[in-house]
Amino acid sequence: MEAKLSIGYSARRIWFSKALAVITVAIAICIPLTLIIYLLMKIYFLSSFAMYGQVTLFSWLQGFILNPILVFGVVLLAGGFQLLSDDVRLSSLAVMFLGFVNVGSMVSMKGNTAMVQVIRNYLIIYAIAFIVLLILNLFINKYMRAENVVISTLSFKRKKEQN
Repeated sequence: MEAKLSIGYSARRIWFSKALAVITVAIAICIPLTLIIYLLMKIYFLSSFAMYGQVTLFSWLQGFILNPILVFGVVLLAGGFQLLSDDVRLSSLAVMFLGFVNVGSMVSMKGNTAMVQVIRNYLIIYAIAFIVLLILNLFINKYMRAENVVISTLSFKRKKEQN
């Protein structure tokens, strides 16, 4: 990390690049895999999948647009926590946030049979999650400077040497 900072990269650029690299690879793997699984389910389980596995436009929107944006925000948040602090548990909290959003959106489906109601609840939960992630990432962006990253790295190395 110090080497990249010493050759002129800004801490913000490294932070954003790391998150973008992770999410790009994840999307490049998941989207084709999702399409292959969908096609296989259509071919092999045609009758039962046609009855119970209808994929709506909202499902595609959620899977290919909303979830990648949400995961990018979480990866950005976890990467920021890793660069600015020597406590790995903060990064775990960012990943747990993703779980809470997904559980919350599943709970919102309970008892709702109207698709419009389900979609509205999903969109409300995702909008709140996007706003929270945006605020947290802007807060981290404020402190994302080379000095802060180097200080957190040095304090982590010092603690490791003491143990």
